[in-house]
Amino acid sequence: MSTPTDMAASGTGRSEDAGPAAREQPNPAEAAAAKQPVPVKPAAAARHYAYFCNKECEYFPCHPTGGREEFNCLFCYCPLYVLGRNCGGDFRYLPNGRKDCSGCLFPHLPENYDAIIRRYGEIADVMNRNENAAPSSGRKPEGGAGSELGKY
Repeated sequence: MSTPTDMAASGTGRSEDAGPAAREQPNPAEAAAAKQPVPVKPAAAARHYAYFCNKECEYFPCHPTGGREEFNCLFCYCPLYVLGRNCGGDFRYLPNGRKDCSGCLFPHLPENYDAIIRRYGEIADVMNRNENAAPSSGRKPEGGAGSELGKY
């Protein structure tokens, strides 16, 4: 059986082969790193899938950013639009009945990613109701006044 001294002499020097006594010796570099404070990242920055900014886009900024440096383009077309008056954003209806969201920053704020994702069940419910509505029923698609559902 090899001893830690034999392994060091043979050049393997793997601590997992050296037995429990050798594994208890901390690596000085690892010990120093463990004492360093770990920087805390904002939630969106730590989750790269939750934030995307395309400053190269020919439409950027698509509407006023409110002076914010972080502008999330991930939800370029807001998934909450279909919820009509119940979307929770800052919108208005135009005289033609269409919803104008150009003053709304809600989907573009990185910290709102989770709030939007939590509402996907509601979005699916609206879609299912519209899919199940018979075209001849005369039923208006859901999504609020002036909904774009079913118009295209």
